[in-house]
Amino acid sequence: MRMPPFPTKRDWYPPRVLFALLLTTVATGPEPVVFTSPPGQPEVTKDRVYVGSQDGTVYAFDRSSGRQIWTFKKARDARNRPLAVGGLVLIGGFDGVLDALDAETGKAKWSFRAGKVDWEYRDKFINGRPVVVNGLAVLSSEDHNVYAVDLATGKEAWRRRLGEEPQALELPVVDGCALVGAWDGRLYSIDVKNGSVKWVSKTEFTPTGHAVWNGSMNVYKRATGEEKWLKVSQRPFLTCVPAFDDQNIYVSRWSGELLALSRKTGRQVWRFAPDTENLPEAGSRFYVALHNGIVVYGTSADAHIYGVEAKSGRKLWSVKRGAPLDGPFPVPGTGVALFAEEREQGLHGLAIDMKTGRELYSADGLVYLPSVIGKVAYAPVVNPDGDGFLLIGMDAITGHTVWTLSRRSN
Repeated sequence: MRMPPFPTKRDWYPPRVLFALLLTTVATGPEPVVFTSPPGQPEVTKDRVYVGSQDGTVYAFDRSSGRQIWTFKKARDARNRPLAVGGLVLIGGFDGVLDALDAETGKAKWSFRAGKVDWEYRDKFINGRPVVVNGLAVLSSEDHNVYAVDLATGKEAWRRRLGEEPQALELPVVDGCALVGAWDGRLYSIDVKNGSVKWVSKTEFTPTGHAVWNGSMNVYKRATGEEKWLKVSQRPFLTCVPAFDDQNIYVSRWSGELLALSRKTGRQVWRFAPDTENLPEAGSRFYVALHNGIVVYGTSADAHIYGVEAKSGRKLWSVKRGAPLDGPFPVPGTGVALFAEEREQGLHGLAIDMKTGRELYSADGLVYLPSVIGKVAYAPVVNPDGDGFLLIGMDAITGHTVWTLSRRSN
């Protein structure tokens, strides 16, 4: 997923995130599997581990023994989290292709290529991983489209063009509709059966026109052809995965604000706006977390974590950190949210109590996004004993390492 650069000394392309206690508790004993190319978000099932890497190699391992079962080669970076479903492993990537691989052999059953459009677009990257509903794999691409692909055949069932490019890691399905934000600052509710738009969010401070990223600044190109430079406070990009309850949907835009939208209509219920007017890329890029009536999100450029009352939009607490923040990566049902700081000396992660904002633990060492599965966070880390990278699983509540992908004799 392509992102404009953060104003830091570290390279933010592609994004790298840290969140928990990492290397001090990596298990000794069996030989860990060492990756030479940085791995991405893993998909971990009862018996298997599926993971792609920066060099485009996709791996399948036996979870218990660490035995490599198969590999598959994609054309470009394949660090998106795979999805194991119905005997298939679905994985997209920077090549703009969603591949459906046989879960047992790694052979391609079909491949679906994005970028099937007749207008100019920046990229065709497949964002995150698809959601499967009623035999359709629904995914977003940076070619401005949301696609539905028949899981059995790989044929396109429908597509829906958005007003700008989407970048969400996941597409939650609410009331039969996939929710996806775009660079035009809007959240779209799209019927997964046929691709029709149920609603488009209606909020304050949503500019009109077409966003153009020129490498250092944002320009909005209006229908008349007029170009308008945006103030940083107007930067509207909406790329996070929303949270939702029975009444509302909660999203953050890069301008820093947190919005509550009606689940039925997409209309704004309330808007929480911290003082981020003069800061670029202030809002959450990845997720918004919700637990027991408290919405938690982080701002990147002003390095704050906020806890906001879901009912009213009233700020309950805020925490100032020392570096730009990414997250939260919520741990469902626990009240724990995982964050990352992009410090000059490296990646530093932390877990916080969503009720109070209190830090629970922190440490260094992760190299890419985590996959939170149940109460375990699986992620790639640097190898503490030499070159390369490892895959570990951590108890997301305590930060202790509970699993390392390792070769064990049968």
